[in-house]
Amino acid sequence: TSQGKKIRFALDFHTSYSGPYLLILDSINEAKRNKVIPNWIPRIENNSTFKVEARRRAQSLPYCYNYFFNKFGCEAVTYEEGDEVDRDLIIKRAEVYAHEFMATLNKSNNF
Repeated sequence: TSQGKKIRFALDFHTSYSGPYLLILDSINEAKRNKVIPNWIPRIENNSTFKVEARRRAQSLPYCYNYFFNKFGCEAVTYEEGDEVDRDLIIKRAEVYAHEFMATLNKSNNF
C-alpha cells in the first residue's frame, strides 16, 4: 500500500440469487500465493457438514477479489451467500467459515 503495509489476504462478502459459493483465484495464480485458499476450504469441509462450492475465475474479470490479487498480489475470495437462504444457516456457516479461516491463518508460516 502507499503506507508501506502489505495486504496478505482479502475477503469480500456479497449476497446473490444463487449462493452460497466462493469465487476464487484461478489455479495458476493460486499456486503462486500463500496457499490459504486450498488449506481453508478442506478445513471447512472436514470440520463441519458444509460443502464449499468454489468457482475459479480468470484474473482478468472485474471482481473485487481480482482487484486485490492484481493490485496487491494477495490471495483473495468473494464469498457469495444466497439472498433467500435461512438467516440462521447463514450465521452458522459464517461462524464455521470464520473459525476455519482463522485456524488456517494461525497454521500458516506466512502470516
